[in-house]
Amino acid sequence: MVLFIDKTIGVTGEVKRVKIYFIANGKSTKKYYYQTQLTVTSLKQVNVIS
Repeated sequence: MVLFIDKTIGVTGEVKRVKIYFIANGKSTKKYYYQTQLTVTSLKQVNVIS
């Protein structure tokens, strides 16, 4: 396992903006927010900056 505690990192790859709906009583509501997601599949995508 690799830890990046107290490090600044750069990551390369395809970024996706995903709509995330809030759930109330087990059902999706009309309220949502956007979340930026990036899948890291290799340590080669990660660069420790400091």
